[in-house]
Amino acid sequence: SRPFQAPFRLRVLSAGKMATDAPTEPPQAAADERPRSPDMDLEGQGAAGGAQGGALAFLSCRRRAPRPPEASCSRAYRQLLEAGRGLPATERAAFASMACWSDAETAAGAKVFLLVPQTPDGTFDGEVDMWGLLCYAVAAMHEHVVERNLPYAAVWVQAGDHRLWSYSAWSFRRSLHPRFFDNVDSIHIVHPSWTVRLYELALRGVVREDFWSRFYTHERLEFLGRYFDMERLGLPADVVEYDAFLEDESRFMSEQAAMLSGGAFVGDAARDIAVPSN
Repeated sequence: SRPFQAPFRLRVLSAGKMATDAPTEPPQAAADERPRSPDMDLEGQGAAGGAQGGALAFLSCRRRAPRPPEASCSRAYRQLLEAGRGLPATERAAFASMACWSDAETAAGAKVFLLVPQTPDGTFDGEVDMWGLLCYAVAAMHEHVVERNLPYAAVWVQAGDHRLWSYSAWSFRRSLHPRFFDNVDSIHIVHPSWTVRLYELALRGVVREDFWSRFYTHERLEFLGRYFDMERLGLPADVVEYDAFLEDESRFMSEQAAMLSGGAFVGDAARDIAVPSN
């Protein structure tokens, strides 16, 4: 009888270890089983085989069609978009006058979006559903900014109150689509709140300079007029009236301060030149 033959060969290494030489496949067969790239559709691998097939596959590769922008949106952004699109008709009608595209453009040709939170009677003192307004604004800007991938500028009239808690503002920013940051030409805050002013002072030396080249705060509309055609911008008349009120108030305070400082100066001078009664 023949002695038993093992189905594999054993080899003793110089270091005293044992290694197994299992049957190996031909190199070409192993190469043919490698997974193809998910972004390419390789052709030409047929009867030609070998190096010729690989060359034809490389030359005839076809990339897949790009996915629509909404397919790459985060879940948080989709929720913002759906919330803005799903608002009741009455709320959409109310928000339409607060968040809309204007006819103005930047020097670089970017369209300008207006955000002017107001109460239904046109005042700035009442309550406004700011989160709902921001969702509506996202839905109104989505086609231009995300789908068409075009630059934009935004003008936000705060009237001294940004109407958002810091956490809500942070959450909203994190939920935005990346193209809102990539395509921004400039952001203009008109009549900024005290919180925005403090942030601007605190972060001036911390945030990169390219941010400040696109972020502006304006105490008066006259400074905003340096960047846009105010007639084409089409701000509501209530904003113009509010700006005039702030100007009158500022002038009044300046006059009062001048009178007080002048009165103090006159009083000090009269005391210095007073002659004793004796």
